[in-house]
Amino acid sequence: MKNIRMSARVAVYGFLMKDKNVFLMRRYNTGFADGNFSVPAGHVEADESITQAMVRELKEETGIDVNENDLHLAHVMKRKSTESIYIDFFFVISKWDGQPHNRELDKCDLTEWCLMDELPQNILGYINDALNSYKEGILFSNVSDS
Repeated sequence: MKNIRMSARVAVYGFLMKDKNVFLMRRYNTGFADGNFSVPAGHVEADESITQAMVRELKEETGIDVNENDLHLAHVMKRKSTESIYIDFFFVISKWDGQPHNRELDKCDLTEWCLMDELPQNILGYINDALNSYKEGILFSNVSDS
């Protein structure tokens, strides 16, 4: 039997941290998990590095400027969804310029700073898993979601 090589999408996620709070964004009108909280995130483009993608997504979604050197890898997740396989890179960011706010009103209807130990129930499952892995110092995980 011939082995089939994996093909995956690559995405980045930013854990903006202030004190013991993380910046969350509630999805709206996207067609995926609307009404649930996530963090600033997006796909990596073919012509950019993982960290360049994170800096770009943070600017696009929250308006903040972040230096690539201020991104700290918190977790890597191999995730199988109903549509694809993802390799997700989660970064902790505690230094930036500007005030995080919602710059994508057509995709997000609410932003909140939430205590890491008091996350809302309607947070995406794999985001919750990644935040918990970060808190526990677990660098890598495999998950399946739908």
